[in-house]
Amino acid sequence: MADLNPTIVGRLLNGVTGGASAWSNTMPDVDSNAIAGTDDGHQANTIYLVEGWAFSGFGVTDVRCLVMSFNTSGISSAPSSATLKIFGKDNKIVGDPDSHSSAGVLGLKTTMAATDSIANDDWGRIDLSGAGPTLYTDTLTSWNIVGDDTEYNTFTLNSTALTDMGNNDTFQIAIFNKYFYDYYDSDPPFAYGNNHPDGTNAFGTGAGAYFGSESGTDAYKPVLSYVDSAVPDDTNFANLRVKSGLLSLKSGIITIKWWDTIFILNNEEFYVYNIFIRWIRWYYEKWCFW
Repeated sequence: MADLNPTIVGRLLNGVTGGASAWSNTMPDVDSNAIAGTDDGHQANTIYLVEGWAFSGFGVTDVRCLVMSFNTSGISSAPSSATLKIFGKDNKIVGDPDSHSSAGVLGLKTTMAATDSIANDDWGRIDLSGAGPTLYTDTLTSWNIVGDDTEYNTFTLNSTALTDMGNNDTFQIAIFNKYFYDYYDSDPPFAYGNNHPDGTNAFGTGAGAYFGSESGTDAYKPVLSYVDSAVPDDTNFANLRVKSGLLSLKSGIITIKWWDTIFILNNEEFYVYNIFIRWIRWYYEKWCFW
């Protein structure tokens, strides 16, 4: 696997206070501006979501996501697989309650304005071009933080994300609570009158993540790991054929177990055949004395 660290990491925050459509007015396709933050004080609640009612007709929201950008110019085709590792910080609440279907954390497609900074209007660039947010990862239903037995959280990227990694010089992703993905087009998600999943008038979660920018936290930077589809693994080897010219080995070693192999050479092709294996072994074991 090859590993990449992000060129920038930070968080976006958007919130609305008041009105029956507070949740809808928070969405990136309605309000394109948020508050960007990249300093270390924003880490503890960088994946955060509050949505609910202060009283009838008066909604309140506070939605935050972790965003990052990777330089993928060295990837020429969709990787065969990829994971994103994020180290958690301080807070680890991903559901309200954890048993509800909206509990969890996931990654969505975004297209930030830059690769080395985060702007307030990057909120409006969270991808809603399809039937809603474009899903990039699986959902994690729990969150690990530094100090736990496992200090990081590993997302598996889906085929949409892998294709974008291969097609673009930049790969950018936003990490949200699943509630955002599930209810982005609901207005409101739950009506006033203690109808939220926990039986109250509000939903609230908060999970933290390291940016890796603070002194002494370099080891906690997010890591995008991928398997290059162009590199064969142990199950992806083919027979070697050299129809003309020379086969050169610039470095390394080729080991040929000649007692398992017969070489056939003619003017047309060079083949390596694994034939008569048992016969050859028997012959040399019987008549050769080393």
